[in-house]
Amino acid sequence: MCTIHPYGLPGEIPGKCSNSNYGLRTAVNQINVADDDMKNILVTTCDADSKFPPDYIAALTWKYLQENQPALTTIYQSPLFYNWKLDSLSFIMRVTGLLRSLLMLGALIPFNINTM
Repeated sequence: MCTIHPYGLPGEIPGKCSNSNYGLRTAVNQINVADDDMKNILVTTCDADSKFPPDYIAALTWKYLQENQPALTTIYQSPLFYNWKLDSLSFIMRVTGLLRSLLMLGALIPFNINTM
């Protein structure tokens, strides 16, 4: 499911959080699931330029089921990699992109965030 947050809704400030909030509210209204089955739904949000590996959703689902469905206690955050068109960038930009990727990955560890 893909949603597009309309501009100018009363009481909403344009931004990433309001876009995600609108998307989740829209999805909940459109799916036909009993309240007690909502715990079996995983929600993934992304930006327009996000690229998921082919098996990302399957791996996320498997990990979720292996952990006994910890819906209310766990965040799965995929690491951010700044490597788009890295080979066409200058040396400084390549190093910066690689260092940012490593720092982002390392930043997830102290918060016990499960990387996929």
